[in-house]
Order: sequence, then structure tokens, then C-alpha cells
Amino acid sequence: MKPASAKAKGRRLQMWVAKRIAHLLDVEVGPDCPVASREMGQSGPDIRLVGEARKLFPFYVECKNQERWSIPAWVDDLRKKTSGPMWLLFVSRNRFGRPVVVMDAEVFFEICEMAKEQKTSGFLQRLLWSFPGIRKNYKAEGHEE
Repeated sequence: MKPASAKAKGRRLQMWVAKRIAHLLDVEVGPDCPVASREMGQSGPDIRLVGEARKLFPFYVECKNQERWSIPAWVDDLRKKTSGPMWLLFVSRNRFGRPVVVMDAEVFFEICEMAKEQKTSGFLQRLLWSFPGIRKNYKAEGHEE
């Protein structure tokens, strides 16, 4: 694959992720907006979050749209770039379907616990509530819907 084609492929995934995050936070996406896809070759996370968007979505986001996946190496790289476990790795490739997300397991379970304990209908709770296993466990622990 030509370098220009590879960069365009990566840029498409970055834009998709940026748009999804912006939609989730109900903010605009673009160069002068709270959420933006970083230009290829620039240092820092692939998705630039500023101001309130950064507070609401505190993850360092990297995107990889490649045919060969090197998840252990990519995770090691993210761990070196960030001071903590608050990172997300979006991964895709041709003819794969929807992208997948890799994240720190402890952060995942902390998010699940927070959503379970919340009485508000935040987006994480709505997301997790859509998984039947979580709803079943929540009810089994004596909580009401």
C-alpha cells in the first residue's frame, strides 16, 4: 500500500472516532472545535480534546487502521506515552467491520462499577445497561431498574 493510501486509511478511522466522541459529548468536531482529529505525523494523541471535552472524556486516544495488528506493541507504546491507564486504542482493518477498542482492564471495571453505582442516566450507565449480563447482576444484587 502506498504511504498516501495508508495515511488516508488512518485518517478515516481518526475522523470516525472523533465524530463519535463529539456526538457522545454533544460538541462540535473540527480543527477549532473541542474535539478534532489530529493531523497525521503530529505528536500527541490522534484525537485532540480541549476544554470541557477533555474533562468529560479523559482518555488519550490512539487509532490504528492497519492490516497487521501489533496490539502488545501498541499498548506498550501507549503506556509509555501516558502517565496512567486512561488510554483507548481504536483498531480496525479492511473488511473487518466495526472498529474495536482496547483499554486497560482495571479502567474498564472501574467504569462498570461507577455506572452500576450511579443513580443518574449518564451515557456510561445507558451503555452498560444495554448489556443483559450487567442488568441481570444489578437486579440480583437487589437494585431496582
